[in-house]
Amino acid sequence: SDIPESAYAAYRKAAGYPPRPGKQGWRGETDPHIPAGASRLSWGADRVIECLQRADTPFFIHWETNEPHLPNVVPEPFASQYAPESLAPWPGFSDPLIDKPYIQAQQRRTWGIDAWTWADWAPIVARYLGEIALLDAQIGRILQALDRAGIAENTLVVYTPDHGDMCGSHGMVDKHSVMYDDIVRVPLMMGWPACLPSGQRCDAFVSNALDVAATLCEAAGLTIPSTFRGQSLLSLQTGREDIFATYHGNQFGL
Repeated sequence: SDIPESAYAAYRKAAGYPPRPGKQGWRGETDPHIPAGASRLSWGADRVIECLQRADTPFFIHWETNEPHLPNVVPEPFASQYAPESLAPWPGFSDPLIDKPYIQAQQRRTWGIDAWTWADWAPIVARYLGEIALLDAQIGRILQALDRAGIAENTLVVYTPDHGDMCGSHGMVDKHSVMYDDIVRVPLMMGWPACLPSGQRCDAFVSNALDVAATLCEAAGLTIPSTFRGQSLLSLQTGREDIFATYHGNQFGL
């Protein structure tokens, strides 16, 4: 079954909460009308847990959250978990963009942030980090549900995003037109107590777009299709020699 994220608005209305606020546009804001347990992330985790409770084994559940993504609209206590004044600027925040592609400076101008200082960015970064903490809490709830169901030992959990966000790094916003590590070097975490050693870290080049699909095939005991270009991460030895990334976006006339 498919549960669209858009169904959250109906849940919120039925629960008597007003719509998510949006007065500050992409800058985000605190959501003062709900407890954290009524946030979109918590609502999504509730749906995942319900699916776990109904699932026969073997099962596959894919939870794709919009968060963390600008605008970060975050309830308390997570909205205030990080004090803006306590946050140091990202490395490279003051990048003058000398000899960088023209589009990078233009991106700042187009979004109206070319004169922003770190004091302008810090509240946005604080909410971004708060939203990540809210997401982490929901992942914890799902892992606890696996434990309660007695299936954590033999369940493969893959946790990874599709891209990062500049969120003030190099003085820029969003993910378009650039190929900094902030965008393309993203976390990929896997847990499977019955088959994967805990605490192992691998710095090999991998591609979550390609390799996760192959990994899921191997975990399910299926033959990886010959059309796949990914490699299973369950038996990863050396990873790739390199990674090629390209941008085909639709901002700034690209």
